[in-house]
Amino acid sequence: MARPRTFVEEEVLQRAVKLFWEKGFHATSMQDLVERLQINRASLYATFGDKRQLFERTMQYYQTVSHQRLQQHLWAYEQPQLAFRELLYQTAAQTCQDPKRKGCFFVNVTTELAARDESLLTFLSKNRLQTEQIFLDYLRERQAQGYLATATDLPALASLLFTFYNGLQVTTKLRPELAKIQAMIDVFVRQLA
Repeated sequence: MARPRTFVEEEVLQRAVKLFWEKGFHATSMQDLVERLQINRASLYATFGDKRQLFERTMQYYQTVSHQRLQQHLWAYEQPQLAFRELLYQTAAQTCQDPKRKGCFFVNVTTELAARDESLLTFLSKNRLQTEQIFLDYLRERQAQGYLATATDLPALASLLFTFYNGLQVTTKLRPELAKIQAMIDVFVRQLA
């Protein structure tokens, strides 16, 4: 008779995201996973497969949670300038206040693995498009309400926002001077006026 599970998959995925985020894919061993996830090796393999399969599940989980949070954040603000300023301020503050300066999980995966792994490159490219679509949907809504000029090229703006958002997370890892980063963000978001 099989033993019942003694763990909640979502909690395991949360812990796995944190571990892969801190150490990266290659530096994370199966023993690291067993210890951090607090489940035995047999249960880990039976539920999530090998390390690569678990990694892919963590990426899917992270993407779902991140996109939900992003949508909730944006739609809480009427003014695009304020919505993106607060998003970028919060992002910079999180990295600056993190003693490990992990930055963004997906940015880290991109720099560690995407150049050598076609399936991850495909996943990350789709994530970029989905994130840009979240930005674009929000911008279109706010443009229709009169908060953005009708001449604004919204698809290009959504792409620019994605690029800045990700670049900010790299820059903040290298130079965690929050006041200077906030000044840079202020200059950038003025483009949304």
